[in-house]
Amino acid sequence: MSAVCAPVLHSPPCTASTSVIAALGRDLRLNVDDFRIALEAEIVALLADSPLHVALESAIDDVGAVFPAVIAREMRKIVRLWLARLVHATSGPAARITAGRRANLTVTLNVIVTPGQFTVHLTDDGDGTDDFILAKQDRGLRDMYIRHSRTPGVGSTLSVRCGLRSMNEYLIVTAGAEDTDATIAIPLRSVERMSSGDAHDLAVHRLVLITAEEYGALPIDEIGAQLYDTDYKPTAAMYVIVHCETAEGIRRVALRVRELRGTCRGSLHYVPERYPTEWLLGFVMNRRQMVGVLDLARVAA
Repeated sequence: MSAVCAPVLHSPPCTASTSVIAALGRDLRLNVDDFRIALEAEIVALLADSPLHVALESAIDDVGAVFPAVIAREMRKIVRLWLARLVHATSGPAARITAGRRANLTVTLNVIVTPGQFTVHLTDDGDGTDDFILAKQDRGLRDMYIRHSRTPGVGSTLSVRCGLRSMNEYLIVTAGAEDTDATIAIPLRSVERMSSGDAHDLAVHRLVLITAEEYGALPIDEIGAQLYDTDYKPTAAMYVIVHCETAEGIRRVALRVRELRGTCRGSLHYVPERYPTEWLLGFVMNRRQMVGVLDLARVAA
């Protein structure tokens, strides 16, 4: 214990303890089976005063997979809200039996953990009549995608996925009309092409970029205008063509930027949803500076 405390002997004891606890809290990791047990506890609490019985079934392949505790906390909060809505909207045992269904409500849990992503799928055999829409104030992390599908009389499926803080590569660009404008990071895995505005195979017409290749006409998103309320002359800019994931599928957008500054590799630090950084997903360290990572889901919306 003395070896751990030695580097912080110059700090007040309470400050040192707080720092250590905060670091442990950020780095603490849980496994998938811990998450399943936590959800069982949520179900027990919800059904304390309800005649409905819920059976939680598991479709998990790797119960020992680990992920950060902060992800588990936010996922558990969302699932708690979903379960409360589900129990409230599901018919009682008598009505389910009359309709030829099992008396109890069955919820099947599947959790998938990959190096870059944590995904939860919850499928139920409830009434399938109510949509689940999460309020913005209930979203704890910005990099969280939620989808709820339902079929009346059959049930519904809730899918929630969140990126993990793994090492990723980013394209570094500048956005804005001045040299002093801040740099922006774009996830490199989403970048398909980079080109200048006056290239022979490109033509700019209003807010659409016309290409001579398979991309066709692409909408232009003016990053400088979104972040700094500035504008460019179309022929004086660089264009970064990216693909963005939406509920309707993949959408391609041409991002107009001032300059390309190379690439970097780093771990994303997420921005809590309550903080007013509308166009940024989080931050990544580049050459000892924190660079904002563009939220491509917000761009595609």
